[in-house]
Amino acid sequence: MEMFLILALIHLPVIVNSQDSQDKLKDITIGVLLTGSIEKPPLQLRALEMAFSKVNDDPDILPGFRLVPFPMYTQSSLDTFGNIKNVCEILTNKVGAIIGPMSSTPVRAVYPICDGVHMPMIAPMATDPTFSTTVSSYKYLMKMLPPDSVQSLALVDIIEHFGWEKLAILTSSNIWSLSLLHI
Repeated sequence: MEMFLILALIHLPVIVNSQDSQDKLKDITIGVLLTGSIEKPPLQLRALEMAFSKVNDDPDILPGFRLVPFPMYTQSSLDTFGNIKNVCEILTNKVGAIIGPMSSTPVRAVYPICDGVHMPMIAPMATDPTFSTTVSSYKYLMKMLPPDSVQSLALVDIIEHFGWEKLAILTSSNIWSLSLLHI
C-alpha cells in the first residue's frame, strides 16, 4: 500500500493547505471514505495511518510536505447517499485526492462527482471489469486490484490445476459476486 500511495501522489495535482508561515511542512490532505465510525474505526484506517507515517517520516519521499488523512464514515459500504454526501464534504476541505470507497458498487456511485471536479480517486478493492475496459471514462480512478474477469481466469486455472470436476459457488447478489459467475 505504501508504494502505491507514493506512486499515486506523484501524479496528483497537489493542493496544499498551508498551516502557518512558521511551520516547515505543508499539509496535503487526503480524503478517505470508510465503513465504520469514529468510535469504532475500521482496520483500513490504521493501515492508512501507518502508510502515511512511513511516507511522512522519510524526508526523501515528499520533502516539505506532510500527508494528513481526512476520514469520513458510512455505516455500510452500500450506503450510496452517505458515500455521496461524504465525497461532497471531503471536496469542501481542499483535498489532493480521495482514497475509497473501498469496493466497486460505491465507487460507481461517487466517481462521477470526482470526475466532474477532476479529483483523483484511489479505489483499493474495486474490481468491476467496467473500470478497466472503459479506461477513458475513468481517467481519475486508480485501482489496486485486477478486474473480476482476471480473477475469474485465475479461479479457472486453480480448478484445472487441481483437476476438480465439480465446484459449488455460493455468492451474494452484489455486483462483485455476480461478475465472478461469468467464468
